[in-house]
Amino acid sequence: MIQGLFQEACTVAKLASSPIADASNEDKLRLYGYYKQATIGNSGGRRPSLLSFAAVAKWEAWQQMLGMNKESAMLNYIN
Repeated sequence: MIQGLFQEACTVAKLASSPIADASNEDKLRLYGYYKQATIGNSGGRRPSLLSFAAVAKWEAWQQMLGMNKESAMLNYIN
């Protein structure tokens, strides 16, 4: 059930008319972290180069979810 709701939320998030399109960068990064944690789990990669600002911001957002189980990440993404 939660998997289906999560997939639906992911589909809606990709639409140009999605409410996420108007969200702040902070909110978008938080959603990115939840998405990565829900789909992959804990980040195991190294921190990207500081010259890659967007990559560092995404990596840090994902790192903030470290230890969160996939179901919790899905619920947070949906909500």
